[in-house]
Amino acid sequence: MDIFIDALVDQEELLWLNWCRQYLQVTTLLELTTADGRRRRLLQPLGPWSDSLDRWTWLFSRTALILFHRTAASLAIYRPINSRSHKTFRRDLHHTWTGTLPGDVQRASVNLHPRTAYVTVTGTAPVDPPDPESLPASILHIWRELAADMDDNWGWVPEYIYIEGDKQVLLEALEKGKLRVISDGSFKQQVGTAAVQLQTRRGGHVIWIKCRTPGKREDQSAYRSELIGLLAGILVASWLRLRLQSLAKPRVCVACDGSAALRQAFSTWPLSPIAPHFDLLSSICEALRVSNISWAEQHVGGHADQTKTWRQMSWWKRRNSEVDDIAQGYADELIATNDTIATNPKFFSEPCAIYIDNEKVSCLALESVDEAVLLPELMEYWAAKGRLAPEHFRSVDWPIVHRAMKSLKPAEQRFITKHTVGMCGVGKFRKRCGLNSKNRCPLCGLEEDHLHVPRCPSDRAKTQWQLLLQELQEWFQSTTTATPIAQFLGALLCTIRTPNNQPQTETPWYRLHGMSSSALTQVCEAQLRLGPQCLLEGLLVHGWADLQQQFYRSRGSRRSGNLWAANLS
Repeated sequence: MDIFIDALVDQEELLWLNWCRQYLQVTTLLELTTADGRRRRLLQPLGPWSDSLDRWTWLFSRTALILFHRTAASLAIYRPINSRSHKTFRRDLHHTWTGTLPGDVQRASVNLHPRTAYVTVTGTAPVDPPDPESLPASILHIWRELAADMDDNWGWVPEYIYIEGDKQVLLEALEKGKLRVISDGSFKQQVGTAAVQLQTRRGGHVIWIKCRTPGKREDQSAYRSELIGLLAGILVASWLRLRLQSLAKPRVCVACDGSAALRQAFSTWPLSPIAPHFDLLSSICEALRVSNISWAEQHVGGHADQTKTWRQMSWWKRRNSEVDDIAQGYADELIATNDTIATNPKFFSEPCAIYIDNEKVSCLALESVDEAVLLPELMEYWAAKGRLAPEHFRSVDWPIVHRAMKSLKPAEQRFITKHTVGMCGVGKFRKRCGLNSKNRCPLCGLEEDHLHVPRCPSDRAKTQWQLLLQELQEWFQSTTTATPIAQFLGALLCTIRTPNNQPQTETPWYRLHGMSSSALTQVCEAQLRLGPQCLLEGLLVHGWADLQQQFYRSRGSRRSGNLWAANLS
């Protein structure tokens, strides 16, 4: 079992403080660009100091230590700064290096602003504009080169990019700060997609983007689809920025209808690895940081086309409606072709990818860590007790079981957990605790454990069992459960009280009333392999929620199949 963070980040605080001290003590740009630090990244070429004056500024943020300059040159040191080390930085600012300097370099004055986290360095560093011959041919050229370097575990770019109109007009709009990025995500049947357009207010010249949401099936959500749309738009705008020879930071406005995604993507607060979708959020933050663009965000009300006519909608809402239609159409294409499994690679701009058992995860979920550590022993225990064989473990829909348990009170959660392993008030444990002299069922006189309770042959137990089955059938009717599903599950539970209640596994022992759906047959066979006791304890296999969701959709119902399965479990 491996749990590690894939990044060249040394976690020793003293080493990091030493690196920062070396940076903050420098007095020339030559020293700055040659200071020792593994996480140093030069965003623009920094030349030597000259006689004219200009202003450089150190910024102490919660996420990085960054040197800013008016001409958009900057040098960033990527390592979170905590409050404990802040005083150390301020104290060491007054120290200087005393090494011999080259003849073409002069010392600069370093002044600490009182009661602030800013340091002003006086001097200049002329930055030469890039050579036009070194500029990339186009964003499509960059896109194809990056796509060629990708595999299932490394790299991500949008699947589709096409340009409508003249890209030179878009380049000029970017330089003048008039470029807009509008994105929207779609999420249906556990498939996430997004669509983006880059254009100006005048329209006619557009870069269209559509992509699917990378990540595991359980990670897919509408929120994640919004995030991948934002990342796609930021990446393409950054590629377009590489074509500019200007050193200024152009302004680009990014809009989407997901307020939470927009707020988190452009937040300056430090990210936590346990935050949901940490991989995408950290990739967006890194892409924003190195883009050499001044970003502005704007929230747009979504689905305005459902309540307003096209003429009544604003320009932003019209564009949002367009990308929403494209994203939903792409999701329908993937679902129609049964292409519902997405890869989960490390993004090009992802500074810190998290892996558990050699599999990339979207965040460091504490439940995943607990599962990686405790699950092997738990599976051995269940196999030894004959409750659940290891080969059947992956067939259980554990997210549904988790949702069902979370809906219960803590006392009910503890009772169910103890009852499934037999630690409850039955004759076996009452004798062990000294409450009874013998292990006997009070109704039939046989030995009593938790497996005996639903199988007790007494008349009172039989009557109570029939009442519970009747309540289950009433619940099936109240939730509009598909008839074959209700009949199959009810019949499987009835086998608990029949002799030799081991169902067949080769073919369904219960006829599905003429339904020929292969998906239904596969789900029934998987549930049969688990047996009736697992069904009684709420262990449903994958597929029941999807089948019920299809039934709801066929009847025009807006009910949720996942909620139905969680309530059943």
